[in-house]
Amino acid sequence: MRKGLPMKICIVYCNRLLRKTIQDFLTSLGHEVSLVSDDDLMSNYECPLSEVELLIVSLMNGKLSQRKQLQDIHNRFTSVPIIALTETVSSIETQEVMEWGVVAFLREPLQLRELELQIALLSKKCS
Repeated sequence: MRKGLPMKICIVYCNRLLRKTIQDFLTSLGHEVSLVSDDDLMSNYECPLSEVELLIVSLMNGKLSQRKQLQDIHNRFTSVPIIALTETVSSIETQEVMEWGVVAFLREPLQLRELELQIALLSKKCS
C-alpha cells in the first residue's frame, strides 16, 4: 500500500445503489475507485484488482456463498486489506473473516464518515 492518501479502492459485492454512493463519496475525497460486479470477479477479473490497495466487500446477507467468495478473494489477493460491510457480526464470524484479510467491519446503515475514518486509519497503519 502506498503511503497516505489517495488510495486505489475497489468495491465488490455491493448492490448497485450502495456501490454508486460509496464510489461518489470516495471519489469526492480524491480516491481512485473502481466497481467490480459479482460476475466480473467470478470470471477472473484481473484489472484493476492487480493494482488495488483496498477492497470494500459487502457481506450483507451473511450468505455462505459470499463468505466463500471473500475467502477466494483473499486467496487471490493476500496482501490487499478488506473492509467488510455487514448487517450484523457475530464473534465467531468476526474471527473467521479476519483470517481472510478483513481489517474492519462497517454495519448497515453505512455511515460514509465511518468509512472515511477507517480508510484514513488504515492508511496511517500502512505508512
